[in-house]
Amino acid sequence: MVLLQDHEKLGKQGDIVTVKAGHARYTLFPQGIADYAIPSVVRDMKARGLLSEQGLLKLRGGGKQAAAAAAVDAAKLPPEQQLPQIIDLLHSKHVVIGRRFNQQHPEQPMLGEVTAQHLAACAAKQLHVSLPPELILMHSHSPIKAFGSFKVPLNLKDSEGQQVELEVEVNRTRRSSRVRQHKLRLFGGQQEKAGAAAAAAGVQPAA
Repeated sequence: MVLLQDHEKLGKQGDIVTVKAGHARYTLFPQGIADYAIPSVVRDMKARGLLSEQGLLKLRGGGKQAAAAAAVDAAKLPPEQQLPQIIDLLHSKHVVIGRRFNQQHPEQPMLGEVTAQHLAACAAKQLHVSLPPELILMHSHSPIKAFGSFKVPLNLKDSEGQQVELEVEVNRTRRSSRVRQHKLRLFGGQQEKAGAAAAAAGVQPAA
């Protein structure tokens, strides 16, 4: 991460520091204390004279690679040249996830839940966007457990500094006709076997 302001424990504005992933995702980045030290951010701060001596030393020591290596989760971000297009896409599109209806427990109508891993997989399949689960600000203890439309915050900001959200639609799906037909065939086969066994034993079927 690169510090956007002085921090009592981490350093001065413009320092490039390494921190724990959770601290970066849930505190430093959302609160505007630090940003991911991807090349575009570092170049901009350098051009504006905001990099500290420590930050400049990091750059001289290894150029862009050193800055990228110092960033927490920076390698998991989409490529720099793709990021603006991806953010535009996330602003205009949404993902759709299907879940079965829980007939046995109407008070909890949805079977299963939707986690950050599910959302990342859907974004890859439906939007063709590589969205690591670590960028989806959904705590493990609070997945989506109901049908409806949701806005899930991401650890990304657009060009205006606004947090990017992923729009999610969770729909109720029906059991596929193929599964129903398979169960009907199994049930019919069981009935035929039961009838044949009863006939062999001389048992008349009930009227």
